[in-house]
Amino acid sequence: ALEEMRMIVDSLDTAGDDLGMALGAFRSRMDPKLADAGLATGWSFDSGIASLHVPAAAVLDIYRLMQEACANVLRHAQASRIDIRVTCNDGGALIEIQDDGIGIPEEATSTGIGRSSMVARAHRIGARVEWVASTPGTCVRLWLPPVRGRTSQDLPEAAQLDR
Repeated sequence: ALEEMRMIVDSLDTAGDDLGMALGAFRSRMDPKLADAGLATGWSFDSGIASLHVPAAAVLDIYRLMQEACANVLRHAQASRIDIRVTCNDGGALIEIQDDGIGIPEEATSTGIGRSSMVARAHRIGARVEWVASTPGTCVRLWLPPVRGRTSQDLPEAAQLDR
């Protein structure tokens, strides 16, 4: 619980709307957890990340989406490696969290609270999340729309509630 609180504080206290700073804080929190679980990690952040700014209200949802994807790898994937990549294009970003585990069982593709909360968080910030089978493993993709010049007022109404 204390670690979760630290992640929330990091997400709110990094650099406001600076996605690069928020992702750096996420990495510093997750790297030790992933290493302790025996996972090899690869981190790749596009140089364009320095110019990406998202509404500060969305940073916590992005953090939580990434945290849930990593937690699912730790809980279910039986993976030995996880790669986290961020690429930027046309003012938006693609965050990919890919593992080399056993993949998602067919019966789990549409159920689960974690998965539905990830979809809801993505929707709340105007993003899209998808799960793609890879060989081996699974890739979770979080598509962030162009964010230049956006403010919290530009987010879907749901993103502005209970902040």
